[in-house]
Amino acid sequence: MNQKSRLLSGKKLFDSYLLATRENEFSADRKRALLIHCLGTEGQRSYSTLLFTVNTYDESVLALITYFSLKLNVVAKRYHFRQRAQVAGVSTDHYVAALRELVKHCKFGNMESEMPRDHITEKTNNRCICGKTVNGEGSDS
Repeated sequence: MNQKSRLLSGKKLFDSYLLATRENEFSADRKRALLIHCLGTEGQRSYSTLLFTVNTYDESVLALITYFSLKLNVVAKRYHFRQRAQVAGVSTDHYVAALRELVKHCKFGNMESEMPRDHITEKTNNRCICGKTVNGEGSDS
């Protein structure tokens, strides 16, 4: 079963759960948190790599369905990887984890481990890390 099928199947189960637990009594934030929790580790990783900020449950559902419905080619996946920047409020650890997840689908070959490092140098908001990599402290050569 592919990710889109798992998402749609899981969404039906989640909707049944919400109905059984009187979802109309849940706040939108609580429903969104429950949805993200129910995605599991793989789904949560995919969710955290998306380039958007969603604030509601409905926006989250729409974004996930759109993301898993797209059949992106390697060029599009690389574009998505290169557009990912560390935004305010996102820890460096979470940013690096998101890049590692994104790079898996880019087919960079033997450059797969170097591309995130170089990207972090360009797109991090952590000046300490950027300075170390530019000055050669984080390089292989």
